[in-house]
Amino acid sequence: MDSTQAFRLPKPFPDVARSSDRPLYWPSFVVFCFICALAVFGAWPEAVLFAIFGPVPALLVAVLTASIMFLVDLSKRRWRRAASLALLPTFFIALMLAPKAVIGSIGRIGIHTRFAMEFSSYEAALTALPNNGKRFRVFDWGGWGPYSSFVIFDESDNIVLPPDKYDWGDMAGGLAQQCAGRTMHLAGHYYLCPI
Repeated sequence: MDSTQAFRLPKPFPDVARSSDRPLYWPSFVVFCFICALAVFGAWPEAVLFAIFGPVPALLVAVLTASIMFLVDLSKRRWRRAASLALLPTFFIALMLAPKAVIGSIGRIGIHTRFAMEFSSYEAALTALPNNGKRFRVFDWGGWGPYSSFVIFDESDNIVLPPDKYDWGDMAGGLAQQCAGRTMHLAGHYYLCPI
């Protein structure tokens, strides 16, 4: 062995170039966290301040970072890494183009989750009412600012009718008239009324 072979640097590993093209998982994690935040906001509207000052600015920073990294990786032909980075800007674009569809569908997950968590307390409260086939009960779900949400149990299911189709009388202090025809069905005779 001569002296030039002893000090020769080894050839770079062929996997070094491939390892820089590994997919990144943090964009998926950011999308998952934002979806969870939207679900919480759908179920608990009073969390709107948290949504405005928490996940929204973080999402904007993450989208900007992912977009820049996406363009850099595209120019360097790191296809796997670029594809994993494209998830976050794609989700953001979908959120901007169809906010009602995206936020509404994710919010429904949170609404149904909260309803399932509180269902036993609603059923317990209904046992105190006479079982005459016309039970009606309003449960306050909280709200934020001028907006409030109510879970309404209406055994006659008249709450889904427009206000002019049914004589409400003095039921629930006029709340039933405000909610008539504007409710979202939850399960059985339960409805959600956002005001």
